[in-house]
Amino acid sequence: MRPSTFLGLLIAATSLGLAACSSSGYIKQTQLSEAACIGRAKRVLYDADFSENLAVAPERASVTGRHGGYDATLTCGPEGIVQFDVRGLDPYQIEVYRSSIIGRF
Repeated sequence: MRPSTFLGLLIAATSLGLAACSSSGYIKQTQLSEAACIGRAKRVLYDADFSENLAVAPERASVTGRHGGYDATLTCGPEGIVQFDVRGLDPYQIEVYRSSIIGRF
């Protein structure tokens, strides 16, 4: 296969993969301070097995983690607002993971 053909196929496959990705979000009100929210978000993602690449971004007040091909981000906002986002390929599985994470919070 010529390199230009391979590159074309790679670009097409990448584009299809990105187009197939789904996301699900949810917002919840809590009584937690931002620091307490970040701590809880980290524990929740760890307990939900989103511990791969678990990272805290204090400047954005968010915690991210990965489980297989799915990514979860919990963002702690002002006045106790928490935003839950899960991304991946299967919309049904995204909802299962999102519900599990919200239930643990």
